[in-house]
Amino acid sequence: MLLSQGLLEFSAHVLKKVPFVYCDFHGHSRRKNVFMYGCSPKESWLEADRESAQETSFEYLDEINSYYNTQTQSSTQTYSSQGGNGEGDGGGAYSNLPVLVFIHGGGWTTGSDQMDLYGPHYLLDSRYDFILVIFNYRLDVFGFYCSGDKEAPGNFGLKDQVLALKWVKENIRDYGGDPHNVTIFGESVEIYRYPRFVEQIKANPERYLPQLLFLPQFIPEEHVPKCMARISDFYFGFPPQVTQKSFTILMTDAYFYQPVIQTSPLNGGPTYAYQYVFPYRHSTWNNVYEKPGHSDILLNFFETSKYFNRSTDTQTEVDVSERLVDLFTSFLIFEGPTQENVTWNTVGSEQNFTYEYLDKEFTERQNPYPDRTEFWRHLRSDFPGLY
Repeated sequence: MLLSQGLLEFSAHVLKKVPFVYCDFHGHSRRKNVFMYGCSPKESWLEADRESAQETSFEYLDEINSYYNTQTQSSTQTYSSQGGNGEGDGGGAYSNLPVLVFIHGGGWTTGSDQMDLYGPHYLLDSRYDFILVIFNYRLDVFGFYCSGDKEAPGNFGLKDQVLALKWVKENIRDYGGDPHNVTIFGESVEIYRYPRFVEQIKANPERYLPQLLFLPQFIPEEHVPKCMARISDFYFGFPPQVTQKSFTILMTDAYFYQPVIQTSPLNGGPTYAYQYVFPYRHSTWNNVYEKPGHSDILLNFFETSKYFNRSTDTQTEVDVSERLVDLFTSFLIFEGPTQENVTWNTVGSEQNFTYEYLDKEFTERQNPYPDRTEFWRHLRSDFPGLY
């Protein structure tokens, strides 16, 4: 599984193999010898799964998009989950290809698989052959309203995702994919970008911060003021000086960095983490923080014509993007990130956390922000139940 984590300073992805796809598309990638074609199933999946969707008390999805890449050179290797390989004819004559399923972010309130936001061009530019799957699911009140009874039991959006994954498992062979070699990845919601929100925190931190950090949900109410005072002193000083930078670091740690550091070693399988820091000019957070942030790494994987003119990318930006694509898609073939001259080991332990530092060069590092890690370790010890 590939799970996107991170707000600003630390974006960690957990990669884990999970044993567990319609819109025509024709286009060219950045590499001239690669063509990509949209692939549709033998029959409409909407009709095929309407009955099963109704049986589970939720409606079918809008659509599933599936893409695969074919190399024009006959010497291109085609890999299967059994480790075999063969030669392609440039017309999509592949079978048993690894499958990559992308679940879009948006905080369960916004987002879709739209082509101008998640164009598959760059991912399918990989040297490896695979099936890329992107699907929609219901959002906001349509996806997560709960009436407390059987009429609307809630979590329809998550049930949509489960139904789509079941459909992939049962039908991906019709696309040339291997149902036993499926990797899931995605990214989370962009939050706390606007300076206006920081101004509200400045005006009344005692009111907003405990709720924002969900402290009353994790520790007894009488302990909340003392816990909040410790957090405020560490991040804002005394008397507290709430700045956009200090607030962002707090949200990074509470929502992303500390959960990744704490839980990644407990996943029960090979787990890899990274910190993406490459200063790509189109990074969505550049205007605010002058550095990449949450979800920005996806700009290297997807063509985003809705927002940016990517034809102006520098050669360095193209090179970094292509290296990232090849590094991450190698996971599909080798069950771990593999690239020449790149060392990327599993995370290790919370006290000896290993991750890949992704800049112009990719380097392995350990223990990011040790003072912040130690602060949260002591805080969890002093306030049992805290995340």
